[in-house]
Amino acid sequence: MKRIYTHLILVIILLLTVGCSSSTLPPITPPNNGGNGEETVGPSAGSIIIADGAESTKDCTPELTISSEGATQMSFSGDGNTWTDWIEYATSYDKFNMANNLNGTVLSSGTKKVYIRFKDEEGNLSPEDQLAFDDIEYEISTLKYLVVEPDGITLRVRQTQVFTVMGMDKEFNEVPLDGGKVTWNVCCNAYVSPATGLSVTYTAPNGPGNKYIQAVYGDFKDSAYITVTY
Repeated sequence: MKRIYTHLILVIILLLTVGCSSSTLPPITPPNNGGNGEETVGPSAGSIIIADGAESTKDCTPELTISSEGATQMSFSGDGNTWTDWIEYATSYDKFNMANNLNGTVLSSGTKKVYIRFKDEEGNLSPEDQLAFDDIEYEISTLKYLVVEPDGITLRVRQTQVFTVMGMDKEFNEVPLDGGKVTWNVCCNAYVSPATGLSVTYTAPNGPGNKYIQAVYGDFKDSAYITVTY
């Protein structure tokens, strides 16, 4: 009798084991935590490539190829600490000057790094400890002329407009300028603020007519012409 009970218990255990092994469990979805136990939010760290991966350049504003998942805005730096203002995210950009003493850059030839960070529409930032960057060898070329932009515009009296000056070499590469050595001249009771720098805000005078704004950098000059109307 004892042996029969033992056999019955073994049969019951076997049936329970078979029943459990045939059960179907729901799949487990791993959390989106980047491997650190916390859920990841915000855009990815992304990537940046300077001048299509070239080893060297004479252009201080080379084309940047950019990528990030979830980004709606981006910002640039030459040292990873001091950043430009946020601008709309794009997969290419050629307005960051990597050698003009602004935004963590140094006005010199040599190895230049460009860092990038991203922000999404909720204001979440890309990982600060995973900043994307690229580097390139840069050589300052010889300055040949200045360009003031916009070079021609119509404004109403007392209306304002931002003007920017750039240096160019003979091959149309942008040459970095020391903003502290740029001065601006205007006529006819108009004024600029500040009076020095790579960019200034021009305020048109009270009276209409043909006006100008002029950038001066050492022996180089360039002017933009302004039509002021009521």
